[in-house]
Amino acid sequence: MSEMKELGIHKPYYNRMIDLYAETLHDYYRLRNEYAESGYREEVETGTGSTKRSGTSVAIDEKLGRILQFSDKLGLTPQAFEKITTENQTKSSLADVLSKFDSDD
Repeated sequence: MSEMKELGIHKPYYNRMIDLYAETLHDYYRLRNEYAESGYREEVETGTGSTKRSGTSVAIDEKLGRILQFSDKLGLTPQAFEKITTENQTKSSLADVLSKFDSDD
């Protein structure tokens, strides 16, 4: 939240999404620790003798994808931040032009 406030893009109604983002980050770091403790095992053996990606590895990828989605929605990536600030500037410019018409009354 502090980063969003610093960037001037925080709104109180984002707090639930921020909570979900924080929970997802927490889960990601927990999974990364599990992955490290497993010796960074990327694959596990199945009952039939073949191999597949470990559940932890798959879960890490899924969490990372969600983190990137949340980051983008919350304006925490450079591209998303630029889009938000550009939209705000456009709205401000339009409001300035419209206010000039209102003041002529």
